[in-house]
Amino acid sequence: MIRGKNIQVLLDSHLEGKYSTEEATALVDLASQCLQYEPRDRPNTGKLVSILDPLQTKLEVTIVFLSLLF
Repeated sequence: MIRGKNIQVLLDSHLEGKYSTEEATALVDLASQCLQYEPRDRPNTGKLVSILDPLQTKLEVTIVFLSLLF
């Protein structure tokens, strides 16, 4: 399902396209890695943090920026 760029099919339709395709792709890819059958093929905690931390930081910056606008 991830092959062929079908990420929109996997995401909550209530988001109505209000998300970064780049960040959504990173999250779907990470989720796919976490679901690997062999434990050795799954990312370790350090890799999870290294991928998720920048995404969370971007989200926090966006929220602060938007709160300043309104």
